[in-house]
Amino acid sequence: MNKVIVLRGLKWLLILSIIPFFLFYSLILLCIKSIFNLILANLSEDKIITAKDRYFSGFLLGLICIVVSIFPLSWSMNRPLFYTLIGKNDDYVFIKLLKLYISSENSFLKSLYGFSVDFIEKYSFYKLIFTIFSVTLLIFLIIKCIDIYFKKRIKTNSLIANKKKKKLREKAYKKNKIYIGSRINKFELKDRRNAGKHIFLSQDQRQAHTLATGTTGAGKTESIIIPHALGDIQNGNGVIIIDPKGSEKTFKKLYYYAKESNKRIHFINLAKPEESSTYNPVLRGTPNQLMNRVVGAFDWGEGEATYYKDRTIKLLTLLLEAINDINELITFTDLYNLFDNKDLLEEIFERIQDDSIKYRFKKDLIDNYKNISRDLEGFLSKIYPFAFDPFNKICNTYNSDVNLSEIYEQNDILYVTLPSNLAGESSKSFGKMLLQDLKSLTGEIEAEKLKAHFFPVYIDEFSNLANADFIDWLNKARSAKIAITLATQSLADLSAYSNEVKDQIIENTNLKFFMKANSAKTIDEIMHLTGTEKESKITRQIENNTFSKEQSRMGTERIVDSFLFDPNILRKNLSTGEALMEIKNPSYSIDFIKCDYYKDTSKDVNYTLSRNISTECKGLNTEELLYNSHIYDDTQDDDDFENPINSL
Repeated sequence: MNKVIVLRGLKWLLILSIIPFFLFYSLILLCIKSIFNLILANLSEDKIITAKDRYFSGFLLGLICIVVSIFPLSWSMNRPLFYTLIGKNDDYVFIKLLKLYISSENSFLKSLYGFSVDFIEKYSFYKLIFTIFSVTLLIFLIIKCIDIYFKKRIKTNSLIANKKKKKLREKAYKKNKIYIGSRINKFELKDRRNAGKHIFLSQDQRQAHTLATGTTGAGKTESIIIPHALGDIQNGNGVIIIDPKGSEKTFKKLYYYAKESNKRIHFINLAKPEESSTYNPVLRGTPNQLMNRVVGAFDWGEGEATYYKDRTIKLLTLLLEAINDINELITFTDLYNLFDNKDLLEEIFERIQDDSIKYRFKKDLIDNYKNISRDLEGFLSKIYPFAFDPFNKICNTYNSDVNLSEIYEQNDILYVTLPSNLAGESSKSFGKMLLQDLKSLTGEIEAEKLKAHFFPVYIDEFSNLANADFIDWLNKARSAKIAITLATQSLADLSAYSNEVKDQIIENTNLKFFMKANSAKTIDEIMHLTGTEKESKITRQIENNTFSKEQSRMGTERIVDSFLFDPNILRKNLSTGEALMEIKNPSYSIDFIKCDYYKDTSKDVNYTLSRNISTECKGLNTEELLYNSHIYDDTQDDDDFENPINSL
């Protein structure tokens, strides 16, 4: 029994003894690479060590190791030559145990190397160790070559890469984080500060907000927004994505993973209103919130236009206060009809309870009705697409499928497309109203009407929706645990509204991804944002001789600030899905990474949207008042009746 235990223990001891050899060879590899790169750097003052240099140093190491391993292997196996020089040695305990092990029938070494007891008696302990050293060195080189070969061959969408990513995502899930990508070493970066080979982000880091920039096709949506959102969904979090260039294909990918996680998902599709979830922007909020939501969604211009904006703010606020006083729900159709019909205003006036509101309502709206059609003509034309065509099927409901408070509480998913090529400025206005609604949601969380928890919001092509109010929301969202991710094509796009907005966004986003860029101005800004490093620069004097110019030994050395990387990396070298990542929280790190990517699942998805099947809410319904109440004489002939909507 004891003999069997000793034999088994010796077998595993021999197997485990290979591990120190591998660690030793890896250390040698690292040392030779470092020495080689140091020599290259010293040979030329302007030499930058590239990935090709590292591969070359590794190749040289391989040749050296092969040469070194062949000699001791042939030497240790050459019995006649070295037998008389080294002689036999049976005094070592290791040799005695080895003899005992080899004498057994099922010897591991006997089957692997063909060793025998006679072999041990003829060879010394040193020869045996030298032989094992040589064999393990060759095994190490073979494994290293295979490893390098597969690392170069594995592609992003390969089966091996997908399995590896799946394990990394599962690892992130266990820590309540998301996996965003892995470090790439093919680009030179001075003062490289990495967060590890594989990058994981915690909820605390992301609550400090994220900014992603990259030209068209750089991979902002597929490599940052979608992977981060799907990581959140798999972690059980709710998600809101606002995508101006969104497509049904992207929604189907979200839908596939949402159903895998048993999540409800909503889809506001301005391109196909008849197939969209419903959402009424003026359904929830205080009169002041609703006024800011509606007025802030439109571009009013400057000069004389400010007068009409101020008039709209005053009259709309008064009307919303009256609607709130009579406790009614409204839609854009109701707003349009109320301002367009004096009889409807008088109907509302009769129901107002608050004396102050009633007095101002009569004075500014009813008695001054002649001027309303002139002062609010621009406003009515702006809300017309939401009141009637093309978005009335989405907006005109008192029982909306999409309620941001419910989505937040229940951790649901909302995907919104804003196709400006189909809907023009109206799509931007819709997006701005949705952002204002999110700002109201933040207010509810701060007022403790809703329990704060981590909730991510992704806004693609954000520059189309930027305004001054957004900065205030960006500051407050962090305390409400709402993590905002902004994506835009360039930093210059952020200044479309104002330079102050751009500066505030850069200041308030502690996690940044800079992808491929074409604009020289954007590249220059990124270079300055990521900072510089102090380095020594030597200048030499040039002596002009009769036939040539020669470099003198005289010169100066000075300390200068240099950028951390070559700007051509951003312009030419970054591929789709690759980015320069900068993290400022909790500690500073900067590195180039290959972002995560989820395979396309849209072909296998047939979706059905989540609908609000609760009891239908009743609102003001001015359409019903127009056609069925006493406002129009029932005895009027049909031929004489004119539809007020058609008369528009």
